[in-house]
Amino acid sequence: MAFELPSSRPPFGPRAPAPTDESGRVLLLVAALADRWGVCGREPGPAPGRTVWAELDLR
Repeated sequence: MAFELPSSRPPFGPRAPAPTDESGRVLLLVAALADRWGVCGREPGPAPGRTVWAELDLR
């Protein structure tokens, strides 16, 4: 199974959020659960940002 998640945030990898942060955990979850994943930057324009993609092997 494959999916993509568009985001308006700039491209970067997972980070360790502080315990009080209200965001910043989605990439950590994707990295923990997906068999393969990555982040692609989008071209500047009306909707700049990134696309997170992930693939899960169906077992």
